[in-house]
Amino acid sequence: MSMDEARRLVADTTLHGNVPEPLRLAHLVAGGITDGSSRGRA
Repeated sequence: MSMDEARRLVADTTLHGNVPEPLRLAHLVAGGITDGSSRGRA
């Protein structure tokens, strides 16, 4: 994957703020597994 393609992919999956949606979702899942709930920071 080229750098331009990677930039486009990140931009296309960033719906709110600066965090790409797949990363935000991974954070929510990890928080739910370790803490039992999300703290609302993602």
